[in-house]
Amino acid sequence: MQAVNAFFAHSTQRTDKSDWQSLAEHLTSVGDLAATFASDFGAHSLAQAAGLLHDLGKYTREFQSRLEGGAKVDHATWGAHVALELFGQAGILLAYGIAGHHAGLANGRGGEVRTALEDRLKTTLPELLPDWRRELALPDKSALWPIADFKPCRERGMFQLSVLVRMLFSCLVDADFIDTDEFYRRIDNRPPRRAESLPSLERLRERLDAKLAGFSADTAVNQLRADILAHVREQAAQPPGLFSLTVPTGGGKTLASLAFALDHAIAHGLRRVIYVIPFTSIVEQNAQVFREAFGDLFASAWIEIGIEGRLAAPPLPHHRAYGSRTTAVRWLIYFIPLPIPAAQCL
Repeated sequence: MQAVNAFFAHSTQRTDKSDWQSLAEHLTSVGDLAATFASDFGAHSLAQAAGLLHDLGKYTREFQSRLEGGAKVDHATWGAHVALELFGQAGILLAYGIAGHHAGLANGRGGEVRTALEDRLKTTLPELLPDWRRELALPDKSALWPIADFKPCRERGMFQLSVLVRMLFSCLVDADFIDTDEFYRRIDNRPPRRAESLPSLERLRERLDAKLAGFSADTAVNQLRADILAHVREQAAQPPGLFSLTVPTGGGKTLASLAFALDHAIAHGLRRVIYVIPFTSIVEQNAQVFREAFGDLFASAWIEIGIEGRLAAPPLPHHRAYGSRTTAVRWLIYFIPLPIPAAQCL
């Protein structure tokens, strides 16, 4: 068979391949970015391994031919196989995200809607060429597990692991999307995504305060709203924990909770706010209130939720489409709204 002299992750319109993205560059970049995201919960080595292995199946003649117009080929499953081979029990956690980074997470066991991981691993795959061993430097197995500060709970151990799998999957998918988008931004002479500054929580609070300053306690109801807002914000400096706010409809809960969330996050060095809401329609109502409060900063701070509670990602051009990002989180975003069915999956 013909030897492959260079391996690429993504192609362009240039037939001489001079501006194509090398596979090693893509895998290393995704691994580094995923590790950065996962450092928030101590799983940076696991995420780095996932990033390095997620497109391992591109080290095949068939995939390299695909970049030149050949037939579609599975490029995700080989990485899952290698993760299981090299990393043992930790490899099982990695295999779900790697095998599913385009198709979505597999079931642990068979199901009607989603296939099981075991079934996906039975897929017939093209020959994996050995060049990946020379081009990639995987973390040591001992660095992957145990995770620092991870406290297993006997009563809900499997639930804990399922949440960890989803967190790793989220880090991987977002890192993969970002690096792919960065590559095509360079090709299209667009500014890099990472150069687009995100508004800080402090800046968002300033914009909210300006909005709230326009309200007047000129009626009995408005005075009650002002009192509720003031009381809520006074509690923001308390240590993190469980807080409740019981206010009837029309009492200003949406803006009061937003003010508390920003004050509390800033006071304690927290990075983002997650809204868990019973109905998608209420997510949309809150989004409209926040859009009015934040103005032009809203789009940079909030993830849009689609009709089924799926995160809506901007599409890439048709010839470089990335695929679904269902259940994945934008790790650089500050406000993440989740309807309860989606939250139950986390």
